[in-house]
Amino acid sequence: MVLPSNFSPAEHLQDLIRKVWNKKVREHFKDLGGAEWEPDLNSSRAQYRVGCTHLENDTTVMTQLRIELLKDIKSSSVGNYQYVFGVPKDKLDGEVAYVPQVTLYFCQKSIDVEPGKHFKEGEITFRWVEETEESITSAKIENLANKIKLKFTNPTYRWSKGKTYYYYYDKQKGYDFRLLARNITEAKRIIADTLDLRNDTPDWKNHLRFTEVENPRETFPENAGTKTVLSKSRKKPVRRPEVDVYFRYALINIPLVATITLVDLTGTRSRPVV
Repeated sequence: MVLPSNFSPAEHLQDLIRKVWNKKVREHFKDLGGAEWEPDLNSSRAQYRVGCTHLENDTTVMTQLRIELLKDIKSSSVGNYQYVFGVPKDKLDGEVAYVPQVTLYFCQKSIDVEPGKHFKEGEITFRWVEETEESITSAKIENLANKIKLKFTNPTYRWSKGKTYYYYYDKQKGYDFRLLARNITEAKRIIADTLDLRNDTPDWKNHLRFTEVENPRETFPENAGTKTVLSKSRKKPVRRPEVDVYFRYALINIPLVATITLVDLTGTRSRPVV
């Protein structure tokens, strides 16, 4: 079939993108509603959906920006979390039970990040050894999500990272924390608040350890200096920087099922439990 005389390749491409791309946008934000959803700015996810949705009068630049925005949101929503296989307290008929894994994710505020620098991050992870893939329920997951929301979002929880590693290891209860913190008081606060999610109390004497470095500010300086690469002077990365990271979201990975978002303050993750 011959193309019509008034055919516009640009308009044709824009129409195709609007049909194909907006379908992807609706799918990613389906928790807000389907094609009938009325745009609003009442939540972070609503704002992202408005920003990603292609409009008929968009310029080519606007179209490209919307595509890049959704790609970025989807990449940060998926995460790189793999299944973690835990050792059960009991083995039934020789079968190995899988232990759910809970991850609390922290990140710097954008205002604190120097231009051209990457966001500093932090994770706290534990295995929910009281539960298996058979015993865990939606009600238990929702209860945990509510505890995390209460403890870590009001106000937004801050973790002051430092130059000393603090270790809290209790295999029987599924803890293997390795935290960089400013001091032991900060490390204990974070560990105690995390254990409180399971109504647990820390046993500092038997499970807390830490490694001290002589002259940590000299060993891990905040200004690591520069190095010339390809004839250009470039800043060397700072090891163990002293930064504040803030709670952003929490996940639970249930082996052979899915990774579920428990709580989300970023607006990028779909269908958080609470």
